[in-house]
Amino acid sequence: ADSRLDYNQVISLAERICGICGCVHSTAYCQAVEEAAGIEVPPRARLVRTVALEMERLQSHLLWLGLACHIVGFDYVFMHAWRLREPVLALAECLTGSRKHYGTNLVGGTRFDIPFDRLDAVRAAADQVERETGQLAKAIEDDDALLARLRGVGVFTPEEVRASGAVGPTARGSGLALDARRDHPYAAYDQLDVRVATHEGCDVLGRTLVRVLEILESARLLRECAARLAESPEGGIMAQVPERL
Repeated sequence: ADSRLDYNQVISLAERICGICGCVHSTAYCQAVEEAAGIEVPPRARLVRTVALEMERLQSHLLWLGLACHIVGFDYVFMHAWRLREPVLALAECLTGSRKHYGTNLVGGTRFDIPFDRLDAVRAAADQVERETGQLAKAIEDDDALLARLRGVGVFTPEEVRASGAVGPTARGSGLALDARRDHPYAAYDQLDVRVATHEGCDVLGRTLVRVLEILESARLLRECAARLAESPEGGIMAQVPERL
């Protein structure tokens, strides 16, 4: 990246740091360049980035939830969580042309817009995920064998979370309302009503159920993004970028 690639070619490299959460890496890179160069990203482009980020968060949480239950021998949730990932991956392909590496970001904005005629697909996927995640949560909470394997295991107190510097769902599963989307907004999160999902369990069960809550929150945020995109005219997704940065 330092020697061979120009500033936009680095984005493809950043997006491949992780096979699950690539868009957030390219977003971080683009925002670092934009901040250094004083580039103001158009509001609609920031919303498009946020849709991509929340799609990524949804499929990542569903992948995690499925694998976590598979590891403790509860393949019912594994199979249904991964089945429920498919509408999210299909939505990503509909909006970006790819199920995983979206190629959404450019320095100064986004490579493409989300046209009005595809916003219904965003809402439909969010509704399906929300509806069926409720059924998955009930399956987890009603299974005594699964609960016995998760409750009281891997206890991580709020004091230990703070001392170790843990963040994300790990911290939120111990009741700490830490969320960079609210506390240090990026993309368009400063335009949205981000509600931090927490669980007081402080154990593996708490960290599992907080993921379920976060799936529901991401579905809600996708609908909010769709509503805001519907209110603004299509286009205007790239800022003026200096020829030489």
